[in-house]
Amino acid sequence: MNSFARRLLITFLSAALFGSAAAGELTDAELKRMRNETRVALVIGNGKYQDFEPLDNPPNDATGVAAALRSAGFKVVLKLDATHAQMIEALDAFAANIGNVDIALFYFAGHAAQVDWRNYLLPVSAELDVGEKSGRDLLSQVAREAVDLAEVLKRMEGGKQRLNIVILDACRNNPFTTAAREISRSMSRSTGKTPFSVGVGLAQSFAPSGTFLAYSTAPGQVASDGTGRNSPYSAALIEALAVPGLKLEDVFKRVRNSVAEATAHEQIPWDNSSLFRDFYFQVPASVSTEKPTSKQEGINTTFISP
Repeated sequence: MNSFARRLLITFLSAALFGSAAAGELTDAELKRMRNETRVALVIGNGKYQDFEPLDNPPNDATGVAAALRSAGFKVVLKLDATHAQMIEALDAFAANIGNVDIALFYFAGHAAQVDWRNYLLPVSAELDVGEKSGRDLLSQVAREAVDLAEVLKRMEGGKQRLNIVILDACRNNPFTTAAREISRSMSRSTGKTPFSVGVGLAQSFAPSGTFLAYSTAPGQVASDGTGRNSPYSAALIEALAVPGLKLEDVFKRVRNSVAEATAHEQIPWDNSSLFRDFYFQVPASVSTEKPTSKQEGINTTFISP
């Protein structure tokens, strides 16, 4: 190897080894911008379902997350045990208010349904009849009674804000999965066609540009409601949101590790990112930030959208 090649290799290795340290430093201008960010959030926690198994923790989860977000500088609208009309009204108002903000965040805890690879968030008023006759109309029932996640993302994508965050602690067991899937199989046997697909948990959704999308568990898996005041996911999230100096991605890595440990690796949160800039819930106090530590560096289920 000649001297030029040797110097080039040393330069390359130095950049690889020490480039991450430089990336962990913020300028005074960046800190000033972050401290002046406008942040708004819509937080919904549904537990008192009328036609499905009630959930104890979503209202507690939403209340705790709302408090943590307020401490992080967010202006929060909190809705508990919302009906379909109340969810739509809140989403419409949220979409109207985020056009000129810097950070918009949507959080939902409660029941959710995956039907034909689309994800639906269930209000407490949802009525879904999966009897054999009405099951043929399941898709239109779900669209009428629930809130399509794609519509939430569409409302948020329409604004001019720099960054969108969507957090879903909504992978509790789909309350009509078993019955609906049996109807689908029965209809397939009689007609030779599959009328609809019903899956466990939520289907994977890709984050639109400038969006960070966080799931409480992997696509197609069920998340725990928990035995204490909060679900394992929201309990970990509330704790992580208060840690100073963590980038957005590091907050959710910490959450992932905490949930994995709390559930003996039965539940592994996932996220999907199309972000271009760094974001801190708790803005660092100075231009130098410490590299966060993680007890389980090997668990990484972040997807970067193409």
